[in-house]
Amino acid sequence: MIRKSSLRPFPAVALPTVAFRAVSLRVLAFTLLMLPAGVLAQDVEDAPADSNQVRVTLIDGTTHVGQIVSDDDAEIVILTRGGIRITIPRSQIRSIESVTIRTHRGREMRLDPNRSRLLFASTARPVGAGQGYVALYEIFFPFVAIGVGDIGTLAGGVSLLPGVSQQLLYLAPKVTLVEVGETSLALGGFAATLTGSGGYGGIVYGVGTHGTPYAALTGGVGFLFGEGEFINTPIILIGGEYQLSNNIKLLSENYVIPEADNALVISAGVRFIGDAIAADFGLFTSPEAFGEIGFPFVPWLGFSYKWR
Repeated sequence: MIRKSSLRPFPAVALPTVAFRAVSLRVLAFTLLMLPAGVLAQDVEDAPADSNQVRVTLIDGTTHVGQIVSDDDAEIVILTRGGIRITIPRSQIRSIESVTIRTHRGREMRLDPNRSRLLFASTARPVGAGQGYVALYEIFFPFVAIGVGDIGTLAGGVSLLPGVSQQLLYLAPKVTLVEVGETSLALGGFAATLTGSGGYGGIVYGVGTHGTPYAALTGGVGFLFGEGEFINTPIILIGGEYQLSNNIKLLSENYVIPEADNALVISAGVRFIGDAIAADFGLFTSPEAFGEIGFPFVPWLGFSYKWR
């Protein structure tokens, strides 16, 4: 049962909290303007994905992407996107896999391998059947996620904090209930406990994402819980993503607590994208932090590797 309650401290999750005075929600809207205006509208011109492509990886690690035009027991011939024919002996091939080539604003653009998350908050997109990723957040918090069918995601991990006797165990399931066009809706949660303690805490949430893999907005509402009790004060998430190039995506992840005098946490970050690897750097802050402390930002680091 959800009820308004000042939860007693529980040993499960010792997360730092910051109290902020009243701030306007307009500040949050201004933060989202860090994403280029009209990002969703620009994507209507994207060309359909071309799935008739393969990635050929050679024994020496070299890769070629193109369409197979002929093959036999001795060799294959591929036609690259640039119109070049390449003949490859089968004895030099390590693997051949299908790839999907997408065009964004007239340019080929690789897909973000970590598009199921912003900096840390989950989008409504699933990881995908037969896929998963390993991630490391803030150096000491590893994360493993596995796609369960086409809609489920099961994730979790254990902290690696040095010099402490207890570590943080955490679990983060998510189910994507709706995927219609460019809109996804999901329900999920995050629960954590300290090793050797009986306490626990976390958050349950609903989240929606609208847009393409290259430009999208994400919004959600979550409720904290601990020791079997819920706080009925919502935490609101508003985030955005915009891919600038084949290798760089901008991210923004922001939180508002309306009943706590509109307490606000805002962030901006950049993701460096490879075929399977993503590396994030971001800064979290609050308008209240400026002038109160010398460096009003909390740095964020994240790395992930996705397997298919």
